[in-house]
This record gives sequence, structure tokens and C-alpha cells, in this order.
Amino acid sequence: MLSIPRRFFGLLRTPQVPKARISNIRVARSMEMERPAKVPRLKQESGKVAKVEVERYDELLQEKVVDIKEFFSGFKLPDVDVYPSAPANFRMRTEFRVWHEDEDLYYIMFEKSEDVSGRPQRVRKDTFPVASKLINELMPKVIEEAKKTEVLRKRLYQVNFHTTLKGEAMVSFIYHKKLGADWVEAARQLGVMLAEVPSCTTDRVHVIGRSKGQKICLDQDFVTEELTVDGQKYKYKQVECSFSQPNGFVCQHMLEWALDATRIRSENPESQTPQKSGADDLTKGTEEKKQIPEENQQEGGSSNVGHSGASERDFLELYCGNCNFTVPLAKNFRSAVATEISKVSIAAARDNLKDNGIENVTVARMSSEEFVTKYRSGAGGRRLEGLDLTKLDISTVLVDPPRCGLDEDTVKLVQEFDYIVYISCNPETLHQNLQELTKSHSIVKFAVFDQFPYTGHLECGAYLEKLKPVEQSPQGGASGEEASVAGNVQ
Repeated sequence: MLSIPRRFFGLLRTPQVPKARISNIRVARSMEMERPAKVPRLKQESGKVAKVEVERYDELLQEKVVDIKEFFSGFKLPDVDVYPSAPANFRMRTEFRVWHEDEDLYYIMFEKSEDVSGRPQRVRKDTFPVASKLINELMPKVIEEAKKTEVLRKRLYQVNFHTTLKGEAMVSFIYHKKLGADWVEAARQLGVMLAEVPSCTTDRVHVIGRSKGQKICLDQDFVTEELTVDGQKYKYKQVECSFSQPNGFVCQHMLEWALDATRIRSENPESQTPQKSGADDLTKGTEEKKQIPEENQQEGGSSNVGHSGASERDFLELYCGNCNFTVPLAKNFRSAVATEISKVSIAAARDNLKDNGIENVTVARMSSEEFVTKYRSGAGGRRLEGLDLTKLDISTVLVDPPRCGLDEDTVKLVQEFDYIVYISCNPETLHQNLQELTKSHSIVKFAVFDQFPYTGHLECGAYLEKLKPVEQSPQGGASGEEASVAGNVQ
């Protein structure tokens, strides 16, 4: 009998197919089984370094808006609110790899190659027009000093910049070497020197050094951003290497949109905030600033405002990060609960609530899945800081999930509440989640936020309201006006 070595069994069973080809086959089969709505051009342009065309900004944004409206055409959308970005210098943070070439030293980014190899290609970046003016002023100074100072230059791998709208800056240097006292002294001098650039408003730039298993923080590892939302100023602690909205200008629009969506709606039409509408007007969201009473224009303060008569009801934010949304929205509710899994973000969230004088929010370090379990069982626990979930009367939930969207259990959870504010960084997963959410809720507000101009990306916001129960007529059918309530799916 012929003896075949075990290592050849696999070769006899199936031919060897490259992994990339297998992946392509699976994708092709998946597309044959399901043909979803046309995917926005985000997919087409991913992996490319953005080309800045300030003179074409409005035109390019309009193209993205048309794509989004087509992608969501299967839903009955209200007029789409469009919130543009500043056309240049809008990005508050960015990262660059550092390339060493003989005596030269410069920043690079990678973009997808168009050749058959598929290997990422280096793109030299001496300036970066999408980044803030402060970042563009710091970029050449950092390179200049690194070239002159061996301890700053040697084995420098990456430089991260993080700035704020008010002119504070933090720069992180990442190395493939251990950092010693000589680096600390050079970095300390560098921090003072960098603060001399025109757009910096502090006496030093916060400099941080990192290498494997090592982090050196000379003074602090965060910046404090100041955002103006509906006439009020809020301070936000943004920690190095933690998530924060990269476009500060658009972030303010997102917060104002969410604040307005959850604001009290009186039965008196004259007291309602006018609805913005029309994707064709690209200046929506930048004009017609709403006026608020002078006594409520306190820095980081809160006013006694609720929504839908719900000032005596409660608010929940999942994936809260540093409480970016909860900080301004808390004033619309009796109390709020915010959940997050990152220890660093939780600490920043608590600092932000304290710094802005907000006392009606409980921050819990737990995943959305864990909160679902505890909320449904009424269980408390140490992480909820003694909060009795059975006494909450949550009317509104805000979700700002990662690109993967909401999992099935979280979708079911949010459907239990009267109002849903859904902020999405991925239109595809928002589309998927809305397929289920619109079985129980209708979309009453929809917005797009141009966080990343000159790319195919658009952030979306959807505000949903629970459908009224369908009343049955004596003949067993739906009666009157209620029969027309059937969600937003066409």
C-alpha cells in the first residue's frame, strides 16, 4: 500500500488558493446573495491622502450629500441638515511617520498603491493644509530641531500633533529606543521653543516621549479644548492617544444639532426652534445662531431645560468617550447615565463634568452589552456608583458607536426608549441599524456633518421618535390617522 506523508494530505484534498483570492471570492459571492443600496464613495476613496481643493469645497460636499441621500433613499427621510466644515485648517490632530534619508528628515503618510503590488506608497508631507494653522506652524520647527539635535533625531519613528481651537498644543515623539535624561532635557527646551510660533497661546507646548514600555510626560499629557455650543462655552480635557473629535468646528455643529433635537418642544408652535432644512444650502448650521437668555450664558453652566415635557425624565449615552455629548445635553434632562469602557476616557469624562459644573450625570465604566444586561435586570453594582436603575425613567438614548455600528442586543435596547439620537461615523452600518430601528421608530431629523472634507466620508446624525401604537377599529383594522404610521422604510 502506498504510504503518503501526512503533510501532503491538504494538497490532495484542495488546491492551494491565495488568501487574497479566497477573500475576493467570498466578497463576490456575498454580493451575489445580497445587493444593498449603492455604497457611498467613501469605499471608493479609502486609503488615499486627501487632495485639498478649497475652491471646489462646496461642489465636493454637494456630491457627497447627493450620495448619502441616494444611499438612504429607501427610508422616508426628513429634509437633510447639512453642516459644512471650514475648507482648510480644520483638523485639530494628526499623525505622521518620520522618514530618515541620509541627512534629511521629513514627514510621510501612506496611501494605497494603484499598481498590482498593492503596497502602500510613501507621500512626503512638508505641510498639511487640512491640519490646523498651529500644526502647520509646528511641523517645520519640529523637523528643524530634530535635525540639529541628535538625541531628538536618533531612531525617531513617528510624531503626533494635537491642538485646540484656542491655541494649545501637544506633540508626542515615538521612538525605537529607550529615552534617557538627555532626551528629557532636550525635549523640555523644545517645548518652550515651539510655543514661540504665532498661533500658540500658551507658554509651552506639551511634549511627550514614547518608546516600547516607556512614556515620559514632561508636564501634562492632555490639552483642554473649549467648544461653544448654543452660546455656552464648555471645556473638554482631551488626553493623548485617546479619541476626540478631530474637527473642532464640525464638533460644535454636531453638539448643537443634538442639543436642539433633545430640547423641549412646547405645544405652542411659536416656542419651537425652527427646523433647518435643505441639503442644497451648504451654509446650514453655520448661520442663524440661536439666542438664549442672558442668565443662561454662563461658562459650562446648565439651565433647566427638558425635552418633550421631559425635564423630569432621564438620558442615557452609550460609547460616551470623554462625555463629548453628555456635557452639553445633560441640562435637557433630570439626570443622565453615560457608559464607556476606556479607563482613560472615563477619567477624562469625570473631569469634564466637574470642570463644567455638571452634577446630574453618572459615568459608568462598562460596555453597552453589560449595561443592557444590568438595565434589564435592574441590577446595580460598583461600576454604577450606587445608581438604582429601577428608578430611572430614560426617555432618550444617544449612541455614537464605532464603525461596526450597534450590535443586535444594543439595537433591541435602544428600541425600548421613546427617542434615539444616533451619531454615525459609518453610513453603511447606520443603514443596517436603521432597517431594524425604523420598525419601532420614525426618523424625524437627519443631518450630515463634514468631518473630513476632500474625502468620501460624511458623519451622519439621525433623531428617531417611537411610533405610536396602532389602534384597532371595531372591524379589526387600523383606525383613522394611526393606520398611516408604519415607520420610515419605503
